[in-house]
Amino acid sequence: MYFNQLVESINNHFRREEQLLFPVLDHALGSAIRDRLRGEHAEITSITMKLSLETRLPEESFNKLEELFRAHTSTEENVLFWYLDLQQPTE
Repeated sequence: MYFNQLVESINNHFRREEQLLFPVLDHALGSAIRDRLRGEHAEITSITMKLSLETRLPEESFNKLEELFRAHTSTEENVLFWYLDLQQPTE
């Protein structure tokens, strides 16, 4: 039950990023960053979908999911958020 809520939340987050932020990234930074983030989204989604079908959740899948989330968060923090910070008006 909680896992399915987590998966739904992740999918909603990814959908919003792809609809709202990716066009801005494409325009400002090119498609390489967008493609990297989209690839991470696809890989995370694939693993969560497989896990949602399992009756017993394998530890190695959770470890891979954790690794992917850490990499994805790092990309967002070091590229996406950095770029958005640069766009803030200075006083």
